[in-house]
Amino acid sequence: MEDIDWFSLWNNSMDKVFSNFNVKHDSSLSGLDASRDYDRAVSSDDWAIGRMMLDMMEYDEGSSILDIGCGPGTLTVPLSSEVKSITAIDPSKKMLSLLKGNLSKENAGKVTTINKAWNQVDVERDLGIRHDVVVSSFSIMENDLRAALSKFHSASDNLVYIFWNNRDNDLDRELSLLWEDITGKEHVDVPKSDIIYNALLDLDIYPNIKNFRMQYSFIYDSFKDLVNSFKVMYGCVPTDSVTDKQLIDFLDGWHRHEDEKHYIDFMLYTSMIWWDVHEV
Repeated sequence: MEDIDWFSLWNNSMDKVFSNFNVKHDSSLSGLDASRDYDRAVSSDDWAIGRMMLDMMEYDEGSSILDIGCGPGTLTVPLSSEVKSITAIDPSKKMLSLLKGNLSKENAGKVTTINKAWNQVDVERDLGIRHDVVVSSFSIMENDLRAALSKFHSASDNLVYIFWNNRDNDLDRELSLLWEDITGKEHVDVPKSDIIYNALLDLDIYPNIKNFRMQYSFIYDSFKDLVNSFKVMYGCVPTDSVTDKQLIDFLDGWHRHEDEKHYIDFMLYTSMIWWDVHEV
């Protein structure tokens, strides 16, 4: 049996994803509204999503943390009161602006931000030191998996954690069919955590893996805001009246209206992959 080239499998899949959505090779979200919508989702219930992930990680009050793809602070905000220092990296200026606004005054000084995609970061020049814990949370939106993983390893002085989906959620599966109908393009799945795990084995890194589920809820002030946000996130702009109706009809069946807010609820099926750099 021919060996699988896990790196090429990932890279080729990502190239197709980027081509379909006509985005650059980074993880920036288009439009401030999309950034704010994501911020509201992850900051709800006192950053419950981030705290759930942190409960599975090992660190202490003396730890230095490198948070790659930090977003508005999913991990950085709850971590900021628990560790010595954090370097938070994100390619989106809008996300970093939201992060700075979410940090309390007493904890903001612990956090250094870097506005770059991970593939633009030079570990020695931009980071200076190795961090005790390196964590990448849903942020490997790159088409060079070998380089991304190798750099995670070289940036850590102890542990590396990667969070990535192991299957599509129900919302994405249904939206992919609608997207194909709207755009006329074949939907391409983002590669899943099994490829990351096997690619690490090919780098002679033998990681641990834990699979779990997380409940997500996107929150909107109006149904119109909900529809416009999904147009941006799923590349359905510009649109025509037919496309608008298709998307509206779909989201009307998915959304929940409660307490004058509109919600889209879905389950994320996630893997945490981690290793100790000293055990390689």
